[in-house]
Amino acid sequence: MKFTKRLLCLLIALAACFVIVSCAKDGASDGTDSESTKATDTQADAPSTGGDTLDVSVPVVLGEAQYKSVYDAYDDTTMLYWSDASEADAKAYGDKLTQDGYAAYQTVDGSAIWSATYTKEQTVVHVYYTKALSEFRVLVSDNASLPAKSEEYVKVCDASVTQLGVDLASNSEGMGYIIQLEDGSFVVIDGGSQTNSDPSELYGKLKNLASSAGLEAITVRAWFITHADAEHYGVLNAFLGAYDSEIKVEVFVTNDASDEVYKSVGAFAGGFSFSRLEGTFGGAKYIKAHTGQSFSFAGVSMNILYTHEDANDMATDSLHSKTAMVLDATVEETRFLWLGDIESDGAARLVSMYGEGLKCDVLQISAGESMGSEELYKRCAPSTVFYAGTAASVEKCAELASIKYLAGTAERTVLACEGTYTMRFSDIIDIGKGTGSVDADSRYTEDY
Repeated sequence: MKFTKRLLCLLIALAACFVIVSCAKDGASDGTDSESTKATDTQADAPSTGGDTLDVSVPVVLGEAQYKSVYDAYDDTTMLYWSDASEADAKAYGDKLTQDGYAAYQTVDGSAIWSATYTKEQTVVHVYYTKALSEFRVLVSDNASLPAKSEEYVKVCDASVTQLGVDLASNSEGMGYIIQLEDGSFVVIDGGSQTNSDPSELYGKLKNLASSAGLEAITVRAWFITHADAEHYGVLNAFLGAYDSEIKVEVFVTNDASDEVYKSVGAFAGGFSFSRLEGTFGGAKYIKAHTGQSFSFAGVSMNILYTHEDANDMATDSLHSKTAMVLDATVEETRFLWLGDIESDGAARLVSMYGEGLKCDVLQISAGESMGSEELYKRCAPSTVFYAGTAASVEKCAELASIKYLAGTAERTVLACEGTYTMRFSDIIDIGKGTGSVDADSRYTEDY
């Protein structure tokens, strides 16, 4: 990406704290790193794709330090990155934004991440500081949607989580989860691969759960997509044609790298743009999620813990294996952590970011080639683990050290190859109350 002559002059002179940062919508930039910046300290750059120019105005100085790198985060989003930052400087940056007319929309001060989201006209700026690593990031987006704030609701059921069974007939991999909220509406995570049975199974389970809560309509408050692997988002293709008029989806939430990144490494995601989901299923919005953002639904709070924007020091030729979004859901004191397909280096990144803050009650085991890492799972220390893989993949990973560790420490393992399971959050820790039943499609469902 090319900077204007005026921008170069301003950066060299450091005469002002605000400049116009120009980038291609689908391009990337090396920034204007100082001579002391090492290549291993900079954000991995996506290949440039050209396109129209997006101009945004934000501070480019944190404390006394200019940003180290700028990164095209896709979907009209530009990221500025600082290392060796302080939390005080990060919060002072937020103060600069408010002084420049930005309004604070959401602030989250967690044990590992401080984050804040600001809006000004059509511009959204999300900033977050990673405390253990002293790293600060600024994400600037044009016309971005925001997480809905908490609202009052009427409780009609206990919150529950369902892991969808994989298609045994086709031996197809696929990850799909349903959270039923206390008002009877839903959160969907991924949904599974596109097979003949997955779309109807997901719809049928949503229908049955809504009916059990006394509701006829199916409302999905948010559909989270961990990353652009067809085994995770593929069911959406079928849903778009078959169930667009049957259910209402309020928002789709993901953070994907550009198709050009995937194409550059011959990866699987090229050709599907998640932003095209906007307007489907009764007017759904599209939210590009960032680390530190929090979502509040009826009785369930969810947090974004990791996206590809955190993949610092990672080479472009392996970026496709590190784009899985990591998130959690908490109901009262019970925490469920989803890893998507996080790989070993992404797992190491999570450990360095959160440490003991990864402790959870339930863990979705990563389905990536390296299956996460033993160190990550030691920090998570779950009592229950979920795995959305086929019987063949279960057998294949059984000898991995990380999986052996979980097998020896977790009290319960729930396998998608054994059927569809629904468990209330309130009963997850008390794992001895299950009663099972066989559905019409011969899939076993264990209800708690």
